[in-house]
Amino acid sequence: MPCRQVVIDCDWFVLGNHRLIKQLAYCDIQTMKSKLYSFTLPRCLVQHSHDFQKQADHSHGLDWSERGEYCYTKVDHVLEDIAARLDERIENICFWAKGEEKATILSEYGYSVSNLEKKGCPKYHQLTQFPQSTLSKAKIFAQWTRLHESFFQV
Repeated sequence: MPCRQVVIDCDWFVLGNHRLIKQLAYCDIQTMKSKLYSFTLPRCLVQHSHDFQKQADHSHGLDWSERGEYCYTKVDHVLEDIAARLDERIENICFWAKGEEKATILSEYGYSVSNLEKKGCPKYHQLTQFPQSTLSKAKIFAQWTRLHESFFQV
């Protein structure tokens, strides 16, 4: 049985060697169902707020202190929630992300995430002029994956 193809994307803040995920989004290529999840980072990190602001200004524009719906340590729970929303066993889902770093970071939460670049996925700006966000990246890369679905048959 082929696995369910789901594209996930995330944006994070860097603290030393750690990537603190602030937002995660998914898009199922079969149904194009999608959702954005947000995470709360600990208030004790306020001493790093200047550095976080510089990261946001040069990357995703997210506010590190904005309250999310999940604690930043619950990324694995979000991946399980995605499976539940799709009414699928998580073992039957093939997660994909754009970029080796992103795939590696997301794989650290206990589920294999493959790199779309290995399938030839172009950069976001080559696929759309739509403003970039965590959710739009998941949707745009899922649309590309859907168009190239034959590359992904397991």
